Amino acid sequence: MYYDKQLARWVPWGPPALSSDGASYGYVDGDQTRSRVHLVDLRTKRDTQLAEGGPWRFVGLAPDAVYLMRIEYVDTAAYGLMAFGRGLWKLPLTGGVAEQLTSDSRSWTFGAGAAWGGGSTMDDAGGPNDIVRLDLKTKQSTTWFARGTRSFVLAFDGAGAPLVLSEAGDEVMWRVHAPGGAIKIWSGPTDGPRPYAPVAVDGGAVWFSSADTTRTWSIFRYTAAAGLELMASFSDHPVTVAGPCG
Repeated sequence: MYYDKQLARWVPWGPPALSSDGASYGYVDGDQTRSRVHLVDLRTKRDTQLAEGGPWRFVGLAPDAVYLMRIEYVDTAAYGLMAFGRGLWKLPLTGGVAEQLTSDSRSWTFGAGAAWGGGSTMDDAGGPNDIVRLDLKTKQSTTWFARGTRSFVLAFDGAGAPLVLSEAGDEVMWRVHAPGGAIKIWSGPTDGPRPYAPVAVDGGAVWFSSADTTRTWSIFRYTAAAGLELMASFSDHPVTVAGPCG
């Protein structure tokens, strides 16, 4: 569950499935052969099925479209059943036929008016990858981050810059303000607590849950003024971020 600040109530999904005005959310249901894409109006509680096919994985909800990854489930000898990405697709909110935007196996993230492509979904070992930005208007793709590490976009700050977590000898978080323009904002050991999903953006603050190899749960906050701060830690029960404050 996620706290929808605009409507002051709890909803099943948060960003990027929740619209920017908090009035609707999208989701996908189905199985390994076929899925359905839905849009829910939170004020009227109307659930509209936009399309069927795929199977799909939800990427993000924009004012005019739903962005999806097409998935192929493959039974592999080494890792069992795996979900391989088969490109990024755009489905209009009016329904109809989805438009294929890319023909890759990347894992895609939605935010700041663009789609962000990370590592290959076929690389279960987690090798190094770059991060590309796909402009959803021009369809032009640009490499923004490439440091020879396993990397992925974890969140976006209040200015729309991606916050990237890279994994190598240490865990490092970067604020990427332009192609090749990355500023380190945090680092820590791989066996210690690190910022992770779920996340929530509240004005200029980005709140992070955590991942850890021990039974410790932490809450982090990032702001441009203070950087990344550890706000609280718990050892008696799991705690995650569930939305911005009312």
